[in-house]
Amino acid sequence: MKFGSNYSDDVPKKAMQAIVDAFKAANSGVTVNVNTVDHNTFQENINNYLQGKPDDVFCWFAGYRMRFFASQGLAGDVSDVWGKLTRLSDVNLQPDYATPGLVGSWILVAYSPAMRRG
Repeated sequence: MKFGSNYSDDVPKKAMQAIVDAFKAANSGVTVNVNTVDHNTFQENINNYLQGKPDDVFCWFAGYRMRFFASQGLAGDVSDVWGKLTRLSDVNLQPDYATPGLVGSWILVAYSPAMRRG
């Protein structure tokens, strides 16, 4: 699995790596290759990135920013994942297209549509 991340600063990058490590520990045999790109570069190029060959899973923002890409078919439906999440209260994001990543920053983890097609 390829994971596109804009968590390029040291502290959030380490936090995201801890999440990836926990995911791999819980899913033996799954390989995760993290593609970390400088935050500003990632943000400035997100449209081209998603229309090209995006990673299987990627970080992006909530609300209208995610809604736009979802409406273009550039983010896959992950509504089935929300029922499995715990310890989330008062979360009103884009449940069909994203799940919280590092919730404090409200940047999300979303699937590319190709990932869901398998």
